[in-house]
Parts: sequence; C-alpha cells; structure tokens
Amino acid sequence: LLLTEKQDSWKAYPNPFEFELYLENTPTGSGLMDGPTYTELYNLGGQLVYTAQFSGSEKSLKINTTGLDSGLYLLKIIQMDGNTRYLRVVRK
Repeated sequence: LLLTEKQDSWKAYPNPFEFELYLENTPTGSGLMDGPTYTELYNLGGQLVYTAQFSGSEKSLKINTTGLDSGLYLLKIIQMDGNTRYLRVVRK
C-alpha cells in the first residue's frame, strides 16, 4: 500500500474538504490527466463510498462529497498504465 503525499504530482484539495474534493495530476506538465483514470473513495471501515471513471481530458476532477460522514478517507487512484496511488483525505 503506497500512501502518496508529496512523492508525485497527484493532489487532492482542499484537504480537509467539506462538500467537494478536487483531484489533479500534471505528470507531463500538460495539465491533463495521463489517460483514463479510475477513482475510488473508501472510508476507514473499508467501504467503497464513491467511484468514478474519467476520460483523461480533464485538468482536474471534481468529486461531490455531500452525504459523507466526517472522518478520514482513502482516495484510490488507478491509472491506465496500472499504477495505483492512495491519498489520505479528511472530511470536515
């Protein structure tokens, strides 16, 4: 399990978040996602509470977090090349 903080260019902001969470990656400097990206958000109980697939043409991804309880979550990012990253995020 790789918990990514500042090792690469993935960012989740704001953190802590309230109603919306944004995900951004600029590995090539182009400002676009590097191919299709799958995103999953898990609570600390291991339950999947959010999932989405994005085409790769977005500069950032907006995740609606309305209805989530306060607490710590793991954001799983699965890229087209098979690389997987985890970011810790906190819901206020």
